[in-house]
Amino acid sequence: MSEKLEFKPSVAEREAQGKEMLKRLTLRLTEAGLSEDALNQYRDLIERVNFSNIDFDSPEGKIHVDMFAALLSRQPNGEVYFQNILAAINKDWHEIKELSVVSVKEVVAESIDLDIGTNRRVDRVKCAFGDNDAYEFTLSADLEDHVDPRESNSFVEKEVYDSPTAKNNPWLQKYFGYMETKLSGRSYRLIAKEYLPGKNIAQYCNELEPEPEISSEFINVACEAAYTMGGIYKHMQGRILSDLKLENIIYNYQNTDSAEPACRICDHSGIYDNEPERHGVAQILAQLSSLIEMYYAKARHINGVNDEDCREVAVEITSAYIESFLSEAGEENEQSFFEQIANLKTENINTRPFDLSDDLLDYILINKSAFEAAA
Repeated sequence: MSEKLEFKPSVAEREAQGKEMLKRLTLRLTEAGLSEDALNQYRDLIERVNFSNIDFDSPEGKIHVDMFAALLSRQPNGEVYFQNILAAINKDWHEIKELSVVSVKEVVAESIDLDIGTNRRVDRVKCAFGDNDAYEFTLSADLEDHVDPRESNSFVEKEVYDSPTAKNNPWLQKYFGYMETKLSGRSYRLIAKEYLPGKNIAQYCNELEPEPEISSEFINVACEAAYTMGGIYKHMQGRILSDLKLENIIYNYQNTDSAEPACRICDHSGIYDNEPERHGVAQILAQLSSLIEMYYAKARHINGVNDEDCREVAVEITSAYIESFLSEAGEENEQSFFEQIANLKTENINTRPFDLSDDLLDYILINKSAFEAAA
């Protein structure tokens, strides 16, 4: 039996490929509108950038190249955006040494969109400095050129980061800078934030194998998600940020014993400006409801698990979530939390936020005393 031969390019061929890639990238950056000064100043860095999960000749890839061009563009303060991001990282890490763009040895820009949303593109940017020093952050760019900045995800996030809500808030991704610029004939709003290891909760749950032990996995993630929701609820004095669906919470499932919360917010739609207390509690219960629905979807594929088994686990997930939430939300917020649930119960189910079911609301209200005692 003959072995399949693999033909590897020679050193000369790899060098030729590298030169061709650099030529194409330089052309794309020029087309995007990156200044000649920037191209010359950062030519060494441009030679050392690698794109992962990105075909920069495709329409989607061109957006990611624009994002890289934005990093090398100047902000109103005269500093290069990339340099401002590194300065923010340096400050956050309390490093003595100064990080600079020219000292970056290699950059890897990896698309991590996950096809969850259609509003933005997101890159994980990894920077190597030599001596085993490496830093990474996420860079998000709005796809829509909104005339009203309040419709921009990145601008709305920036506003929250500039507000008291972000102060001493460990449940939020750390913020490294915002930029507005024009590239490739269009306007961009971009925001740089901390890279959070793990997976968003929806992705994590969807990838769980349908096995009998899956119930404990859902209970664990319910507790961790609830701790974060309770923490932000207390921090914001009975309110939360909007759009905190499971896709917008990163679960660091490989390091749940860290001092930092295992679940942290990676995306949101700002602060509710209409009935924030009502919508906040509804959002919390919608997150719980989504977890239960995802469990049911998985459990149906497990041999020997019947509807009654599923209902019992759903009760366990609900109890674990509410108890964990209340343990972080604080006694001072318990009464208002349950009052909002009682008010939601009086609403017509067709107009109730997130189509919350009577069964869920009834169960929580009936067991109110038990939940308060457990918390």
